[in-house]
Amino acid sequence: MRRPILLAATLAALACPLTVNAADKVLMYTGNGGNAGYGFTSVEAGVLAAGATAFDATTTWPGDLSEYRVVFLFLNETAFTQTQIDQIDTFRDDGGLLGLIVDHTTWYDDSIDVMNGFLTYYGADSYF
Repeated sequence: MRRPILLAATLAALACPLTVNAADKVLMYTGNGGNAGYGFTSVEAGVLAAGATAFDATTTWPGDLSEYRVVFLFLNETAFTQTQIDQIDTFRDDGGLLGLIVDHTTWYDDSIDVMNGFLTYYGADSYF
């Protein structure tokens, strides 16, 4: 079991108590080649305890992110389409919180490239 990733996701989710409100939903997106079989029980418990009303883990891109307050992108190994990026931009512009979860080991090399692409797109100097 890859506990460091789950721990990082849990800590990230628990860092949201000041921004997650009673009507907020949290999305864990594992599509685009992400690791859908991981299981997010403790992450779900953490965000619900922080005040969110729903936690959705899915491999299907929702298209409309406006119903979510927090979106985690989890180990996505296939590049996002321009449409997805535009929807993420709108989500962020509207105050949504975006979390990128990556494994820095060689288990998910493509995920590292995809997330580094996100960091470059948003002007970040850091790389996984």
